[in-house]
Parts: sequence; structure tokens; C-alpha cells
Amino acid sequence: MEVSGLIDLLAGKGNSLIGSVLSDAEAVSFVEAHFPGRAYCLVADWTLIDVSVSDEQARMLATLGLAASIVYALCVIEDSRGRFLPGDWVKAHMKFRSLTNAYSKLKTLPMS
Repeated sequence: MEVSGLIDLLAGKGNSLIGSVLSDAEAVSFVEAHFPGRAYCLVADWTLIDVSVSDEQARMLATLGLAASIVYALCVIEDSRGRFLPGDWVKAHMKFRSLTNAYSKLKTLPMS
């Protein structure tokens, strides 16, 4: 990572993204209805960090339907499997897919 990119990341510079407009209960209901049996982690105050990868790595990720990004959330609201407590922080590495305002990492759906 370039030093300027790191400074921008730490300074909070970047594009703003809108998370879900659903209430916490509505978000949980959405996940349970559309992804039955899948684990989820409802989060707030999250950042999506795009990671620089080589062209070959980008192609490999794309063929798997994965993104070269990291989700970092400052506040867990609810984790369906109890892995994280409310108020904990959590990150999901590059192994997730983008799904209509949800991110699927292996079998986990962090929602915001």
C-alpha cells in the first residue's frame, strides 16, 4: 500500500456508502427469509476497503465470484452464532461475495 493510501484510509477519506435502510429486526428478517440457515453478523460503523491485487489475483477472485475487499466493522449488533458479542469489532477478508446490501463470507452474512 502506498503511504498516501494508508494516510487516506486512517483519515477516513473515501467514498461514502449507504448501508441498509432496514431496522435491525427487519435486516435479520431479510437474511432469515432470503438466506435460510445461513449465519449472519449484523454490524454498524463499517468500512469497505478495496485491496490492491495483481491482475492474476484479480482474475482468480473474479472467477470465484469474490471481491478484493475487506469489510471492517467497528460495532457488532448481533451475531447469529454468538461468535462476536454486541459492541465487538469484526472484519471479513477477501473471501466474500456482494449480495444486495449483504456480504457473504463463506457462510457468514455481515449486514449493515
